Amino acid sequence: MPSDAATNRDRLLEAYFAHVKAMQQGIQDDPDFWAVEEIWKLIERDPEGTWTLVLEMLRRADGDYMIASIAAGPLEDFIVRYGSPWLERIEAEARSNAKFRRALVGVWGESRMPEELVRRLRALVAHEPPL
Repeated sequence: MPSDAATNRDRLLEAYFAHVKAMQQGIQDDPDFWAVEEIWKLIERDPEGTWTLVLEMLRRADGDYMIASIAAGPLEDFIVRYGSPWLERIEAEARSNAKFRRALVGVWGESRMPEELVRRLRALVAHEPPL
């Protein structure tokens, strides 16, 4: 039987994906927006938990729209907040994980990141097509 944490994590992911699909369909007031708010809170208090959540989100993502939503949302927020100290892990993941590297194309928070971080992130995706 899954733990409460695993059940809550699955519920969070399901709600986040449902929210993204609602956005894709133009639905503004969907009942799953709470998942976005919970991920924001997670980013603030638990970088390791956020990292594993984002990797799981990308593993489950189907298609560029979903990858772009993760990239411009939780992944970008994570990198803006923790990117410099996590840069080696980000680079290693990008080298071994095509979906993660693809998602980095959609991280645009350059004005909120140090120049060195932006330079190294852009180098990781230099040969990736636009998302």
